[in-house]
Amino acid sequence: RCGTIISITLWDERYTSKEAASRIQAEAIARKSRIPSASELETELDADAACIILEDYYKELGEDGELIVLENEAVERECAEIYVRNMEL
Repeated sequence: RCGTIISITLWDERYTSKEAASRIQAEAIARKSRIPSASELETELDADAACIILEDYYKELGEDGELIVLENEAVERECAEIYVRNMEL
């Protein structure tokens, strides 16, 4: 089962959007492509900032991300349904 107990860790996310913008711009420069404008950055910025938060979390706590494979299709389906319901809240 997916479980009902979830631990919550508060994390300082200040400056992650600025760091994400810097990374996106640096990547554009490295690829010798046009640097995206601020309005173009909006679509990528939140996702990249979220990745930075996770990277920092894993670095700080010394944990690595782990891919979990659910071998029982019924459990996998139930977890997916729970996820969708929670996303709709």
